[in-house]
Amino acid sequence: TDSTRYIKIWTDPLESYRHDGKWNTNAYRLDVGSAIALTVSENNVKIYGIQIGLATAAQYLRGIYVFTGLFDTCDIEIGYCIVRDTGGNFNCEGIKNYNVGSSSVIKVYNTLVYGFSNSGSYGVRFSTTNLTVYVYNVTVYDCGYGFYQSDAVYVVKNCLAQSCTDGFSGTFDAASDYNCSDISGDAPGTNSVTGSVTFVDE
Repeated sequence: TDSTRYIKIWTDPLESYRHDGKWNTNAYRLDVGSAIALTVSENNVKIYGIQIGLATAAQYLRGIYVFTGLFDTCDIEIGYCIVRDTGGNFNCEGIKNYNVGSSSVIKVYNTLVYGFSNSGSYGVRFSTTNLTVYVYNVTVYDCGYGFYQSDAVYVVKNCLAQSCTDGFSGTFDAASDYNCSDISGDAPGTNSVTGSVTFVDE
């Protein structure tokens, strides 16, 4: 693969099998039991419009797990997805990376992650050196850690953390801004705010 010959895993927004912005049992979904739902172990992968559900009380489950290896430079995009957990066990993650190579870039945008409610679980977790992450327009709800940063260059913009034990955990890149958390002083960025939002259907 390369930047013009990439793997695309998607649902077509013009077809009825893509979700309509909330979990939809009539649309395509990848529901798994005690397993990692989707492991990305190739470079240049785009994942668009997939519903991913974890449903059992097993530990170490992941919705989307980027694991391309230390010797590969990866370019991964995740957009318009819904990742949820209804099991509520320890050390589970909605979106996570491990062992990506130097100068790797991961982009996550227009995505909803929720239900990773155990205090030791994570919504969107990136924690590898040599990795730059751009997370834009992402909502994380009812998670132990909402957005979690360790080692990676992690930019969050226009992101929302609600009903999490720790909404934004770690030191985020200085370019991060316009975020919102219901925990005081939590959201990174000069123009970020503290507030509790109202959902149409929480």
